[in-house]
Amino acid sequence: MFACGYQYSPYAFISLPRAPIRIPSDFVGKTVAVQPTGRFILDLILTQHRIDPAKVRVVNMGHDMTALTTGQVDAVTGFITNTKAMSVIGPDRIVMTSESAGITNYANAYFTSAETYEAQKPVLGRFIRAVGKGWGWAFQNRAEAIDILCDAYPNLDREIERATVDIVMEISFDRVTRTKGWGWFDAERIERQIKLFDSIKRFESRVPDAAGFATHEILDMTADVRPRLG
Repeated sequence: MFACGYQYSPYAFISLPRAPIRIPSDFVGKTVAVQPTGRFILDLILTQHRIDPAKVRVVNMGHDMTALTTGQVDAVTGFITNTKAMSVIGPDRIVMTSESAGITNYANAYFTSAETYEAQKPVLGRFIRAVGKGWGWAFQNRAEAIDILCDAYPNLDREIERATVDIVMEISFDRVTRTKGWGWFDAERIERQIKLFDSIKRFESRVPDAAGFATHEILDMTADVRPRLG
């Protein structure tokens, strides 16, 4: 891993005022619908906050969020960047991201193989320079960026993308990127994430070492051009 586009994951638990989930302890006594691939996030939250899993009823869901609006469940899960899906729930929805629940979780990370990394460092550096410049321009020219995106991909809904862009930029740029630049990640945060994942036995063979798969070398090479915004 040599860069991270999102400073935190957009994965979230969405509820309504009738049974709000604003903080992890609000899970107690609630029925929560999660996708099977996202169940581990709930497990992490319950473990970190020492909440008895038996006090939370968990059911599986796909991508349909209507179970929340019909009252079948108290919360559903999804990505806050999926504005179209969120619109089904309505404007009074309550959102608790995994980050606000205490789960460190970078997203939109940039990976390559060890072999490619060693052989193509200059190329990766040029790539991050270009991508960073693009993100910086989009941050400052959001409406025009959406027009370019939707012109290139006509199947996208322009109005939905316009409603989403501020959320994406909020995840991509914050007080850290204002100092460190777009794409930055904190090695200590990754170490904490690894320890948390290990606490619920998510690693089948061995616990990974952050120093073995994450490097700031490309970020250091591009420090002069990566946009410092947030």
